[in-house]
Amino acid sequence: MSGGEQVLSTLPGALWRARGRFRYSLDLLRYGVCSECSLGAGRLGSSTPFGLHLCSFRLQRLSRWTASGLEPASLPPISRLRSLSETELSDLGRLSVPLLRRSDAESFQVISWSDAAKLAAARLGEARSGWSIWCEGSSSTNEGYHSLLKLAQVFAARQAKVVLPQGYARSQRALERCFGVAASTASLGDLGEAELVLSFGNPLSSDPLLANCLARAEERGATLETIPAVNTGQAGEQPSQEQALLAGVLKGLLTSSGFDREEMERRVGQCSELVERLEQWHWDELISTAKCRRERIEQLVAALQRASSTVMLVGNDFAQAQGGSETLTMLLALAASAGLIGRPGSGVLSMGGGSAAQGALDLGISPELPSPTTLGSDRLVYVVGRALADALVSEQLAAEPVSKAQVRIHQAHFIDNSMLINAGELTLLLPMQSRYGQRGGCTLTSVDRTVHFSPEIRGNRIADARPDWEIPALIAQQAESVPEELWAWLDSGAVRVSLESAVPAYQGLSGLHAPGQFFQWGGATLHRDGCATEDGKARFAHLSLA
Repeated sequence: MSGGEQVLSTLPGALWRARGRFRYSLDLLRYGVCSECSLGAGRLGSSTPFGLHLCSFRLQRLSRWTASGLEPASLPPISRLRSLSETELSDLGRLSVPLLRRSDAESFQVISWSDAAKLAAARLGEARSGWSIWCEGSSSTNEGYHSLLKLAQVFAARQAKVVLPQGYARSQRALERCFGVAASTASLGDLGEAELVLSFGNPLSSDPLLANCLARAEERGATLETIPAVNTGQAGEQPSQEQALLAGVLKGLLTSSGFDREEMERRVGQCSELVERLEQWHWDELISTAKCRRERIEQLVAALQRASSTVMLVGNDFAQAQGGSETLTMLLALAASAGLIGRPGSGVLSMGGGSAAQGALDLGISPELPSPTTLGSDRLVYVVGRALADALVSEQLAAEPVSKAQVRIHQAHFIDNSMLINAGELTLLLPMQSRYGQRGGCTLTSVDRTVHFSPEIRGNRIADARPDWEIPALIAQQAESVPEELWAWLDSGAVRVSLESAVPAYQGLSGLHAPGQFFQWGGATLHRDGCATEDGKARFAHLSLA
């Protein structure tokens, strides 16, 4: 089913579920930045080839942002809440007031924001250097991440992490390791003009609008090549099937007529070592490992040579495959050697990180999956969105390590199962406004480094929920050593001024204030003047073919 067909099949049900706030729903779809994927805002103008942003994922979850606030007095006891499914918990409504539960209590009790902020600050002060922040990759905004990092500084957090799909996180680490920045190098708009699109894995699974874009690209004559994720090979053993295929393409490219070795040496550090390692991998062994015919490799080499512009799309499944780190390094080595990095209209797009993931990485929050090891022995855990809940649902995380913290503070939209696990002392729930209700609007950074403004959309105010940036500010203002005026942000515009001064790449952020406004840090093509490494060259010294 195409992206358009998915939208048409999903639209009636989505509008029916949101029927109580029909006008609000339409405004949200028209003006708001998508809450589900990483492709961008409502009507994206010239920043992408998609036009109106209306994907099936967005419609399926529309009712979450049109839901009413829950009634605290009607909340059942904790034993009953634990028996509810994730959908049933969401159906209770949006968190509307701060809630507190002591470890031995049978229910949550309402607490004022003043008392909640004082309690949170007191426990953070006691846990100094022994607490961590865990963020979901779609719940917060750039302003929210900035405020959280300032809170982390005030109370000396041990770490601040964002929970991202494993494949996307691995891709971003590889981009940083090889090119110096954890960001895609091409623009979404390049997909509309590229002569060749190499799709690795299935990027459409997390970004359904790509299907329409790729179909239009083929209609205008672009070549689309798909390299599936087959999950073969294991880290520390022989190279994966995918890595062998990529190595074969690079090996074929290096020995093809017309290939400019001098230009490659200007772009790639320790180029001779990379070439030498590829030469040591004999064709018979390479083809056997890749499980493909030599003709397939030659076909891909010829396609790369013909195309004046090439975009590589990397899906989560491809990056998550066994041996994925080495495979990604080989993919990026091919991109750099072929001259795709820094070339206008070409480059690498890592897909599927969530609608707010790139902003978290830009601001310095590193990706990590929650586990008994990464949660450590923290006295306090500060959770934003579903950072722990999704790991519990997927069984990547058990309840026991979550229960070890004395205090858990959840800044969230809905009650989820991670909030129902006993903490040693207390669990504090702080109601967070959605990105659509933030006072003064908010900004989010899409997969291609485009920072979009999403305006405040009025019509569904949730009782006493606060903007994501305001909650850490309320807590920090309770610290005796922090001047209150440093956190006296009247609206998100003031937060953007502060963020802009802290992150040089985000110059221009304070000028965003209306629907449809955006800017792209790094320009349409990242690394045009060389990589963000010490010598300006791509780095592949760590690549192993053994």
